[in-house]
Amino acid sequence: MAKWKIELKDVGPGRACETVVVEAENLVKAKVHAMRACRRHLPGGDIYLEAEGHYRYLVIYNLDEVGEVQLTCLDARSRGAAQPRQVQESESLT
Repeated sequence: MAKWKIELKDVGPGRACETVVVEAENLVKAKVHAMRACRRHLPGGDIYLEAEGHYRYLVIYNLDEVGEVQLTCLDARSRGAAQPRQVQESESLT
């Protein structure tokens, strides 16, 4: 698993700023961790992350922009290294 740095900027009514390092298999799971971190600063309601580009997301809470999240993969091997695709051999037709 790769290590991901999650930076929260101006999240919630207290304008919280926080940096957390988590282990996650991929970007999708790192975003789940980011959502959980945002949830700690926001009361119940609808939260989602809107992509801004370059691993940067706006935090949207009840249709209002309430902060920003920046994700950074700290494990260089996992970030841009191409993984060899696994190809299954097809069975012979004869």
